[in-house]
Amino acid sequence: MKCNIIIESVSKRKNSKKYDVITNDESYIMSEDTIIKFQVFKGKEFSESEFKKIIYDVKLSEYFNKVLNYLSYSLRSEYEINMYINKIDSEKALKIEDKNMIINRLKDLNYIDDLTYSKQMLDYYKDNKGRNFIKNFLKEKRIDNSIIEEVISLYSDSDEIEVGIKISNKYLQTIRKYPFRKQRQMLMNKLIRSGFSQSNIHKISENSIFEDDSKITLEKDIIKLIRKLEKKDISDYEKKKYIVSSLMSKGYEFRDINEALKNIE
Repeated sequence: MKCNIIIESVSKRKNSKKYDVITNDESYIMSEDTIIKFQVFKGKEFSESEFKKIIYDVKLSEYFNKVLNYLSYSLRSEYEINMYINKIDSEKALKIEDKNMIINRLKDLNYIDDLTYSKQMLDYYKDNKGRNFIKNFLKEKRIDNSIIEEVISLYSDSDEIEVGIKISNKYLQTIRKYPFRKQRQMLMNKLIRSGFSQSNIHKISENSIFEDDSKITLEKDIIKLIRKLEKKDISDYEKKKYIVSSLMSKGYEFRDINEALKNIE
């Protein structure tokens, strides 16, 4: 036999917009909106089906507030919000139309705006990332292609080259101990990882300042290899061949290796 739900008490929480609601069956926490919407007052009686609607509204309000809290940390794309709602609704209690209602309500409140989001991501990344990185980042967030193209157009080729030169000159100062060829390859790899376009990478490299301090490290590397080979039962020719091969694989030039070997010998 189904029993009606009777509201035994409704009390407002201190310094909160929440209410403690006690029924003849269980206790609940409800928002002011839910209290007013369903007229949840002391002595009020609801059928089980009527009260289920109230509980569903409580859950809906709880999810909406969780999403608002999630947005308080950072602006999110519509896709990210959808994924977050699915995550907190792991039991699939919400109806699809109510998930859409949450999304639409957030849009109305300007909490979700993929164009604004994309522009903010561009501003955040364009000082240290290339256009390809930003484009791929926005694609991962399921931003519409038309928005991506609109936003990427704000980051011109000349802008990317200017940013790339600043990054490369700062980075090159940290790898001066390597030979020029090695520095160039390391710089290329860094710019590729950072999402700069291939055509602009060459322009950035051509306009960057390379300083080669590798002669000091070359001598140190030769001495390490000589010590490594001291106890090896191989000819001097084989030792030299091994040293030259090892150093060239590190980016040293053959001419510099030979000169350094003569100085050490």
